[in-house]
Amino acid sequence: MSSADPPGSVRTPVAGSPLPNAAFTTVRLPGVRPRLGPVRPVDFDDEDDAEVDAEVLDAADGEQIFQHDEDDEVEDLEDIAGWWSGENFLADQLRPFQMDYVSLPNVVQMKGSTIRDMASAPPPLSLPFLATIGLVKSTMREHQRMLIKMAAMGQHGDLLGAPATTAILQMLTREAMLKKWRASTLFKYLCTAQGCLALLPMYRRAPAIQLNQCPIWRQGMRGAGMRARQELPAQPMPATIDHVHQCLSTETNPILFAAILLAWLSCSRTGCILQLAHADVTLTMEGKLSIRFRKGKGVRLRGPYTVHTSVPMEWMPRLNAFLNSRVNGGNLFKGIKGTDIKISLRRVHPKLEQRSLRRGSLQLLSLVPNISDQLMMEFSGHTCVATLRRYLSWGSVAGHLREAMTTAAKQFATATLARRA
Repeated sequence: MSSADPPGSVRTPVAGSPLPNAAFTTVRLPGVRPRLGPVRPVDFDDEDDAEVDAEVLDAADGEQIFQHDEDDEVEDLEDIAGWWSGENFLADQLRPFQMDYVSLPNVVQMKGSTIRDMASAPPPLSLPFLATIGLVKSTMREHQRMLIKMAAMGQHGDLLGAPATTAILQMLTREAMLKKWRASTLFKYLCTAQGCLALLPMYRRAPAIQLNQCPIWRQGMRGAGMRARQELPAQPMPATIDHVHQCLSTETNPILFAAILLAWLSCSRTGCILQLAHADVTLTMEGKLSIRFRKGKGVRLRGPYTVHTSVPMEWMPRLNAFLNSRVNGGNLFKGIKGTDIKISLRRVHPKLEQRSLRRGSLQLLSLVPNISDQLMMEFSGHTCVATLRRYLSWGSVAGHLREAMTTAAKQFATATLARRA
């Protein structure tokens, strides 16, 4: 620490770092205790983006973690912004590590060539075990692939001398135009770039870089996020009760039968269902079913939770027999993969997929009289209404909203006519 640094600030030299000492800056946040870790990638305006709240920078739900699993809602910007950029850390988890002064590389002083050199640096000699399990493997793979792109920035010769944030924005925008990416795909890759550099010591012998120190980067992320939210994503076909009934009636594998049934009745991701243990499922003779989720995408975001539901009597014998056959405990669905569920569903309709179950069950649940958003989120595991709306096609198929708003509109129209009279 130099004499110019405030008391308590930290400067840690990094072995093999291509950055000169002058590229470091000590940041003081007046009145705020800064977090060690990535900061929100986009600074949204409440009026411009009323639908986006804490969970946009949170995952839908947000687990991102973007799992490359067909059961994941890859179009949920809440997930993308939260997990690719490394935003999803609870304040209580970070509090023991907070301090008043944080020394960081000054991204404003960097060039595209600096990013290329840092992305090309050797990997760390070793990492603490706990650090290696802090991110899901698929997210780390995405970060590694992004660093490979940055290391090849020399293919864009004009970007090496450009400011670092401009170089990254231009590099990914050019690739988006060349490959005709959707707006949400470009936003995802920008979040990946921010996340991998914020966690750079996990992958390279180089210090962490906070791209959002730069106003150009913040505005670029804002613009990409706005474009992505204005784009209607390609959504899976929702399963109907007829689809599910036909699938369950013809499915001969008892494990697949139980997985599909539990996913439908609990409105849950099949990826979360497949991680259930025998102790997590409780079924009474009256058909009352309780499912406790301790692993999976939803749990990584909100912690363990339980869904209480009911099993139709016609399906009780097969489900009960399955549960009784797994009395030894352990994973209920060992040996079953998400693709197995997709194959079973596509015997009924060629456009159905894993996500069809969750989307269809939530849309059917919204037709229940007087159900509230809060109760629906107890089923879905979402932590904000904005994500729930995506499953209901932004409210266009939300039966509970349609009924409530139509009733209110009738009263409004009556009051308007009475006023005129």
